[in-house]
Amino acid sequence: MKHYEVEILDAKTREKLCFLDKKLPVGTTATLYFRDLGAQISWVTVFLTEYAGPLFIYLLFYFRVPFIYGHKYDFTSSRHTVVHLACTCHSL
Repeated sequence: MKHYEVEILDAKTREKLCFLDKKLPVGTTATLYFRDLGAQISWVTVFLTEYAGPLFIYLLFYFRVPFIYGHKYDFTSSRHTVVHLACTCHSL
């Protein structure tokens, strides 16, 4: 196995951030560029957005809005208790 060197540089300033001496299966020198992506949205925002969409879509079908079911069945309630139980379980 050969000895290889890895440099990690800042993408903007080309300043050396780190230097590694390891046995790696690459050419004689590998250069990695580190780029700061700036401000990111938090994981809480991603989590809430990810789970609010399916909840909202399910409730559209549960409340039987007119543009999905037509005006004949708009905002009518189902007679089956399993439908209400499913909505409660899905929402909680």
